[in-house]
Formats: sequence, structure tokens, C-alpha cells
Amino acid sequence: MTISLKGSGSVLLGALIFLNACDSPSPKQEPKGMEQKVETPQKAAHSSSWSYEGETSPEHWNEILDHSECGGSRQSPINIYTEEVSIGESGLDFDASFYNEETDIESITNNGHTIQYNFVSDKNYMVYQGDKYVLKQFHFHAPSEHTLNGVRYPLEVHMVHHNEEKNDFLVMGFFAVQGKPDPAFAFLGKYLPIQVGETKAIDNDAFDFSQAYSGVEGDEKETFYHYKGSLTTPPCSEKVNWFVSGTPVNASLEQINMLKDLMPKDNYRGIQPLNDRKVIAQEFSWE
Repeated sequence: MTISLKGSGSVLLGALIFLNACDSPSPKQEPKGMEQKVETPQKAAHSSSWSYEGETSPEHWNEILDHSECGGSRQSPINIYTEEVSIGESGLDFDASFYNEETDIESITNNGHTIQYNFVSDKNYMVYQGDKYVLKQFHFHAPSEHTLNGVRYPLEVHMVHHNEEKNDFLVMGFFAVQGKPDPAFAFLGKYLPIQVGETKAIDNDAFDFSQAYSGVEGDEKETFYHYKGSLTTPPCSEKVNWFVSGTPVNASLEQINMLKDLMPKDNYRGIQPLNDRKVIAQEFSWE
């Protein structure tokens, strides 16, 4: 979807990938306070030494991996409990951020942990606290890693942005629910299936997401929840600025399953303790 912010020529990529959130079936509900991935733009170290099940599952990551931060105090994902968030400015500057209306996806990879779409250009970026974070890739988790008021959604999309100078990340998280088919998912699905370890080039096949989505109309607003966290896959580095949308997007059951069936079962890390961190909620208006 492409959604322009009021007074700005920027385009949000949550917009670029999906949109049209509407009524959904009841996602899985988990208790408040339950303590339970973002892949880095680079190839994850020791990627074959961890998994989502058995003796190499998330519960054991900190034990089996050297030089990881998986046992740290600022880990992700978390449960976002909306009654306890702070309302304020997050430092995300949508007016200065920009996404092309047409994608420039370079390739798609099945790395054995997720399905990942890769970018090489620096044309798409978000601005946070005055610094530019370039979109490197987006990937999927089924079911979702973050939960919202204890609700775990069928799918979560992570849009991974990187600041080379600081070597830290900005990740936009979007929940997806079962609903109407989404043209963006149909476009992405053209390159599936893809086998573990395989990478497919995407050449000369741009898609204008602005034609696929109506966006959020009028004075409607979308809330993003911001907190300081970590990568949700090893090495679980605590250098991620998270922005999780509170507005789920739609995909058909078939579209959700086309991704889910190619990834490990339940490729999500459990909820981590919030500890002394604050979650900031900020509303943005779309035009």
C-alpha cells in the first residue's frame, strides 16, 4: 500500500506491503503479563545452530550460542498492553521519511527461518531522531511475535531498516489477520514456493502498491507503539528501535498459508519481560 502523510510526499511501507485493515476473526488470546525475529540485513551468524523447536529452541538460545545477547534485559518481542503505554512523541519523523511508490525488491530468500524479501538500494528509508534508516528487507513470522493486549495474530511482518553509521536498526512491525485477499500478497506470492537455502532474483518486475490499496481515509489515525528492544533472532542484539502498528492488515487464509507453509512451524520467539522499559504510543494521520 502507499499511504501519504498529510503535508508530506513520503510514503509509508506498511503501506507498501499491505493495508485495508478490517474486521477479523478472534486471534489467539494470551494472558496479560505472560512472559515468553528480526533477521539482520546481514546473514545471521551460526544460522544453522538455532531453531524454533527442541534443544535449539528460543528457550536455549542463550545457552547454546556464544556472544549472544539473548539473555539480556531489553529483549524482544513484548506484549504491548495499551492501558500501560505512554502517549507522546516517539522521535519517528514520517514527514522526512520516504518510500518509492514502486518496489525495487532485488531478491527473495528462504533462509530456513523465514521468507525474506531483500532490497539493495537506499531509496526507501525512515527518519528517526534525525537519522536515516534504510530499508534492507522484510520478512514474516507465523503466528505473530509481538502480542497486543495478549492477542497473538496469525502473521507478523517485520520491515528491517538499518543505520550504517550507528549500526543499529529500526523495525516496523505489522500484524496481519485473515480477511479479504490482498493484491500485495498476490504480487509477492508470484515468487513462491522457494526452497530452504534458495534465493531467487526479482528482475524488472516493479509493482505500484498505490494501485492496490485505498489507505486509511479522512481523519483516521494509526497508532504505532515504540520501544527499545532487540533482534528477535540470534544474536538478539539489543540495538533495535521498534515501531509496532496497532492496526492489523488483511490477507486471505490462502495468502497467509502460502508463507506459513514455507517457514518452520511457529517461527516466533516468545514474549520477553518488559523490565523497566517504556512503550510510547504515537498517532499519525493519513490522507
